[in-house]
Amino acid sequence: MITVPDASLIGYGDIFSRAYQSQKGLLPWGNTSELQIAHTEDQQTLPNYITGAGNRNTTSRVTGVTASFTLYDVNARNLAMVGRGTIRGVAAGAVATPEVHVCEGLPGELIPFNELPDVSVAFVITSPDDATTYDAGDDYLITPYGIQLTSGTTITSAGIKATYTTLEADVVEMLTTSQVELEVYFAGLNAAQGGAPTPARLRRFKPGLVQQIQLSGTAYAAYQVTGELLADMLVTEPGISQFYSLGMKAAA
Repeated sequence: MITVPDASLIGYGDIFSRAYQSQKGLLPWGNTSELQIAHTEDQQTLPNYITGAGNRNTTSRVTGVTASFTLYDVNARNLAMVGRGTIRGVAAGAVATPEVHVCEGLPGELIPFNELPDVSVAFVITSPDDATTYDAGDDYLITPYGIQLTSGTTITSAGIKATYTTLEADVVEMLTTSQVELEVYFAGLNAAQGGAPTPARLRRFKPGLVQQIQLSGTAYAAYQVTGELLADMLVTEPGISQFYSLGMKAAA
């Protein structure tokens, strides 16, 4: 008996993207899984009124094409894309102006600084009028976020002034920009076929706002990214999809 050669698929690979209609580099999203494309259609039927059985004709129209995947690498670039954010870079170095912070002066109170401090460089903590200088260990503990007041602190509700050195960091200001459109390339491989290449090109992907930002938990954070595949009207060559194309190694 002649059978069809095995063409089973277990896919994995890297997702790359860049701004739609740009000449920027295709950059990776990192660790992702479950890349899927879904179609919806509107189907109309014409009943067979001659015999009363079945339909005389049927037609359907594609009403939507969506793509989705699960994202595990939570870096600044990815957060900005799924959270409609902008990235604010913070350079390493001494703060230009000492920061004044309000507080109650209570034991255990955390006073976070505006930026992430370099804890390897000593802080200078004073009263807002510079009349009093407070001591690390006696009045406060150094933390990766700022200072925490000790049980014997002499810091009062007048607040503090902090001079410190910042760490180089990226801060994502969420929900500050509009929805993006991306060109996406999936550098896919098929584990069921010895790692054969199975690329996909998504010509115009418009990701929706991620519905949940996981910041703590007992399992790895997993962000569900979904969006619409829109028609790329710049594609006019006959036989070439305006939505997406899938590749695979030809059978021997």
